[in-house]
Amino acid sequence: MARRDSVSTPLIALAAALGAGALGALASRNRQRTRLAEHRHPPRGWFVSIEGTRLHYIERGSGTPIVLLHGNGAMAEDFIASGLMDRLAATHRVIAIDRPGFGYSARPRSRAWTARRQAALIHKAFAKLGIERPVVVGHSWGALAALELALDHPLDLAGLVLLAGYFFPSIRLDVALAMPNATPLIGDVLNHTIAPPLWRALAPRLIRKIFAPSSAPERFARGFPLDLALRPKQLQATAHDTALLFASAAAVQRRHRNLAVPTAILAGACDAIVETAAQSQRLANEIAAPVDIIPNAGHMIHYDAPEPVARAIERMADIAAETMRAAPAGTLLAQARAVIFDIDGTLVDSVDLHAQAWQEAFRYYGHDINYTAIRSQIGKGGDQLMPVFLSKNELREKGDALEKYRSALFKAKYLPRVTGFPDVRALFERLRAAGKAIVLASSSKKDDLDVYKRIADIADLVDADVSADDVDRSKPHPDVFESALQKLGRVSAAQAIAIGDSPYDAEAAAKAGLKTIGVRCGGFPEHDLRRAGCSVIADDPAALLRQYQGASARR
Repeated sequence: MARRDSVSTPLIALAAALGAGALGALASRNRQRTRLAEHRHPPRGWFVSIEGTRLHYIERGSGTPIVLLHGNGAMAEDFIASGLMDRLAATHRVIAIDRPGFGYSARPRSRAWTARRQAALIHKAFAKLGIERPVVVGHSWGALAALELALDHPLDLAGLVLLAGYFFPSIRLDVALAMPNATPLIGDVLNHTIAPPLWRALAPRLIRKIFAPSSAPERFARGFPLDLALRPKQLQATAHDTALLFASAAAVQRRHRNLAVPTAILAGACDAIVETAAQSQRLANEIAAPVDIIPNAGHMIHYDAPEPVARAIERMADIAAETMRAAPAGTLLAQARAVIFDIDGTLVDSVDLHAQAWQEAFRYYGHDINYTAIRSQIGKGGDQLMPVFLSKNELREKGDALEKYRSALFKAKYLPRVTGFPDVRALFERLRAAGKAIVLASSSKKDDLDVYKRIADIADLVDADVSADDVDRSKPHPDVFESALQKLGRVSAAQAIAIGDSPYDAEAAAKAGLKTIGVRCGGFPEHDLRRAGCSVIADDPAALLRQYQGASARR
């Protein structure tokens, strides 16, 4: 027994050494192939760094923006090879982005790159690249990221087009097979040694499957840089995305019905990668979106049917642009999950009355202040308004007394003269019917706010309210809006819209991460509202109602 062990031990060591040497040789060969692939196919676009992650993107054309997100194993170049990018760039600004780990984009290993995390990174790239309200197009795995982008940032998208996507979790053999390559350490070894030559050998079979029932077109063989897709780093990203497919689909499935962005769905009737009926058709039924199932087309519908795909994207861009021109405020309202309203000057006609009460209170305490100067500060709470006109010493001596006098004066003399603007209740009823949450966020005192709700006849239509009594600082500090968002629960700032009449509403909302629709009915100049950050401007609640009805009809 001892002799057998003495013979086998060197043999095992020799085998291990030979195995390690073989793996080392494979790794060296793969590094050479990577350098050659990147020499043959250098980056065709530009780079943008987002929170330490470098994204590569290709941009062509000008006009309304369209963002293209590729599928698993692919890269931005796929949209060039298919001809879709150049077809769209004839009339639009088109940006194709390499998702993290693909093409020339980085994929830091410090985080799990779920569809939602990828969507968040891509959304941050919009601001750096000056992309405003694009139509986002996602193919295959990229459709998951596109859907997450629309759910988390509905006000920042004009439309959504989903091509051959995967949206509902299901049992898939490819997910199980990807696990070893996605596992830390083991995956590193596999992806840098065995995986590249293995996938190179399997590539013809896989390409036949993704293009079935058609053959892969010549433009794919000529234009898609397959050797870039077979680099170890991209194989690793492909394995990770495959491993995350089930979890990402399960996570987004719970939120499908929250989708507020206009959406079109296209898929091939003969898709051999994703079951069209169980995915695209099912999602279309669930969210009541138009769906186009293209006969005799497979998974790569942007190659099989480039014209129908391009027309669907262009139609979405045209409808979005027309709706935004005709009803900009209504469009934002339609895409929001929740609406946070200011009250004074927005829902009730009270700005002039507040200014008169403040002027009278200041005069009572020995300060003759110009009415116009006071009116320009209405929208702030007393804690922010008084320091504009009083010194620190004066605030200490008489600030509290002055504020109490003004409050009592307003209630006794001016509050009975406050009236609601037309169609406030009708607007609220329409928003509630659409399932949108409504919160009031005011710099007024709580008791004044309760009276305003009765004047506007909306007390039964409001989900929550925040007054100056609930926060430490009034507008233009963000406290009231931050508190309103907390009361909304799972609705994020990116999914809600603020509506107010003063620059202080817009400033406070922006600090809380909210977009603002400005209304002119409070009497503030439009240029002041826009300068403060209002995304769009409407006349009053009645105009908001008309625009919302118009935008909803166009969707």
